[in-house]
Amino acid sequence: MQNYVLAHRGWCGVAPENTMASFRMAVNDPTVDAIECDIQLSKDGEIVVIHDFTIDRTSNSTGLVRNYTYEELLQFDFGGWFSAEFKDEKIPLFKDLLELVDGEKRLVVEIKTTANLYPEIADKLLEAIKHYPKDRIMIESFDHSLMKNIKEKDSELCTGLIFHDNVTLLLEQMKYTRSNFASIYFGNITQQLVDELTAHNIEIILWTLNHEWQYDYIKQFKGTFYIASDYPGLAIKHMSSL
Repeated sequence: MQNYVLAHRGWCGVAPENTMASFRMAVNDPTVDAIECDIQLSKDGEIVVIHDFTIDRTSNSTGLVRNYTYEELLQFDFGGWFSAEFKDEKIPLFKDLLELVDGEKRLVVEIKTTANLYPEIADKLLEAIKHYPKDRIMIESFDHSLMKNIKEKDSELCTGLIFHDNVTLLLEQMKYTRSNFASIYFGNITQQLVDELTAHNIEIILWTLNHEWQYDYIKQFKGTFYIASDYPGLAIKHMSSL
């Protein structure tokens, strides 16, 4: 079956995650099928691309993302922590990422939020993508209520739920939220689950496969998957054997 390479936070094994440098590498590689990113809101309501709720790990400063305006965030270095080559890399705006990808790859957007953290993020995201091809964007979150709300606002959007540990009621939650895809930690996948999701036309993302042994493990499962990796080149290497 056909499988797809998903560049996790861009090509973040060789460039700083969720930066334009990382995304450009993924966009420019014809063997990459899709790109994943994470979004949050700045203090002044701009959609910024970053994984953690704080900037501590991926910048030369500290503090919560939501406590800084976008202009303030621009003062920080989001690349030097990775290597000197990427010093002074800036935090991207989501709209800049949309322009870069421009529908060439499917874009998987994870909304990083907890209850009531960013109450306006759904509406801001929908406004940002209103002119973007709907078949080229996939929206996901651990927050199932948020995803149900987004689906109710626009039933044509491709939406998904992220699961780490408990997949017992996965199919029921997928139906409840009318989701189109499930993003599942690779160690929790089973053939029965693959078969059930496939029977309901639900796409599957497996995350995050960065080591040879992980690919050896998933070879036992028969299905069609998006393989999320920090090293898309490693995923590409294994595509023919999955």
